Amino acid sequence: MANIGGWQAVKLPLDYLGVPLFTGNLNANLCAGLIAKFEKKLAPWKSQLLSYAGRACLITHNLSSMGNFWMQAFSLPNEVLKKLEQCMARFLWADTEVNRHIHQIVWHTLCKPKAEGGIGLRLLEEVNVSLLARAVTLVGLFWPSGGGFWGSWVMLAWIP
Repeated sequence: MANIGGWQAVKLPLDYLGVPLFTGNLNANLCAGLIAKFEKKLAPWKSQLLSYAGRACLITHNLSSMGNFWMQAFSLPNEVLKKLEQCMARFLWADTEVNRHIHQIVWHTLCKPKAEGGIGLRLLEEVNVSLLARAVTLVGLFWPSGGGFWGSWVMLAWIP
């Protein structure tokens, strides 16, 4: 069929629109592109030149949203989520390979709302679960003719 259509046959895994296409389970090796993109985004920002509030703002508005595209499609492995949160924590506390600082507040505490003593960051695991739940709900609600069996299952399992 590739000869007839003039297409090139490739083997999986491959990247399509920045997300890997693969068979089987998603593992940390397939997420290497996301981690590399995350670290590349951090490289030009000089955390030593920014205040703590400036670093927190960049994490909230830029870094936290970088993985959303992936998290809408996949349940990212915990080790990948942990690595991304470690990158954010190192940037927040202005850590470098040479100068390591003591992280004065636990990451889970920072991820609480401001009213509860945090700085309003979000745990990536919670974001991943909420985006996947949203995707399942949208498929069930907007599938033509109610979604058939899938729409019925989504309505019973996810929507009270």
